[in-house]
Amino acid sequence: MKDKNIVPKSKKIKSFFARVILYFLGRAFVASAKHDIYVKKEIENWPDSLKILIKIQSFGPCLLMKKEKGTLKYLGSKEEDCEFAVYFKNIETALLVLTGRLGIDMAYAQHRFSMKGDIIAFGMPFVRCLYIVEAHLFPSFIAKKILKRMPKKGTSSFKIYMGTLFGI
Repeated sequence: MKDKNIVPKSKKIKSFFARVILYFLGRAFVASAKHDIYVKKEIENWPDSLKILIKIQSFGPCLLMKKEKGTLKYLGSKEEDCEFAVYFKNIETALLVLTGRLGIDMAYAQHRFSMKGDIIAFGMPFVRCLYIVEAHLFPSFIAKKILKRMPKKGTSSFKIYMGTLFGI
């Protein structure tokens, strides 16, 4: 028998959905950094030019953001070296978290993703921002299931939706 490497099949439909969700998540982060006072407060201590990557391993899409001039900028679906990164181990896990069926805290406890970078300086504020963004994006009956507790919102969810969809 020949020794062959086992390569997982690409999952085109799941990758497409994950790519769409990451696109809107990136835009929602930008809108929240612009309008929500609690997200602004979390990211104000991050250095300018900080890059954040969310990547799905094994042929999955990614999301790249950069702090620039005091706010976040969505850089698209490209992978670059960055100071802080979240790597989901597979597309199934990423979709569980991105669609609101599994909270980020439970996914971390179950080792479904890993982080690269300074977890204290960037990871904890990133997770707090993610909680706020999820509280804005998801209806309350879903958000209550995946968040430990509902975070305070510094603006209306309508503003975040408008910022996400239209860049307002």
